[in-house]
Amino acid sequence: MVGVSSLEAVLDELLRKRSLREDLGRRCFERMNLSPEDAGVLAAVDCATLERAAAALRREVRARCHRGSGKLEELYPSAIAAWRAQHPDDRDLDQLFERFVASEAFAAHGHGPGPTDGLRLCIEESFFHFCEAESLGSAEERLSELLAATMKALLVSPAPAFAVPACVRRAPRGFFGLATRAGSPILFAATGGRFVTGALTPFLAALLGSEDHAAVAREHGVGPGELASSLEALAGLGLVKTFFPA
Repeated sequence: MVGVSSLEAVLDELLRKRSLREDLGRRCFERMNLSPEDAGVLAAVDCATLERAAAALRREVRARCHRGSGKLEELYPSAIAAWRAQHPDDRDLDQLFERFVASEAFAAHGHGPGPTDGLRLCIEESFFHFCEAESLGSAEERLSELLAATMKALLVSPAPAFAVPACVRRAPRGFFGLATRAGSPILFAATGGRFVTGALTPFLAALLGSEDHAAVAREHGVGPGELASSLEALAGLGLVKTFFPA
């Protein structure tokens, strides 16, 4: 924290960070950067009540079903499995969610100063960045789980009030993203009111990643007829503009 912090901001951090709650219990206010007046107000806070509120926040984050797509532990099964393998004593995942709510990734979702464009990360992306920082699961699994979770969120919120992840691209009838699994491209899309996922050929993945379709066809040794049918199929899914063969 830089300069004098607001009491509201410090209370938010106290709910999220056990180390600050321990400071409060010892009446150590140095890291909180409060004015003397606000420090006096904070000194009157009941630590047991604050601890119960912090536990309630963790339970709420864990139990919440996000935009109908499910709980975070359902959206990120491989990351959760990796955590359980590393922390077999954390059966109820309280340690996991305590670390998550204390993280900068969680703060980017809805706590602390907001971004200049007014859009915060969705909690699905926040949890992805947390899992990245904690190295939970493989990079391929994390990206696949992020894309699946984000597409489900975008089906419910096609005009999102959150920042769309950088790995997600807009399509004529929705959104899509590409991941890799066992060396093969995997499509995740929210298009035409449907969640679509499945393996793609490298050629189709390259078509989605480029606006110069003819150059992609030449690079992959694909003739005009196959290119036309491929674009027609992608247009039928709403992933590229409607294709009109020459």
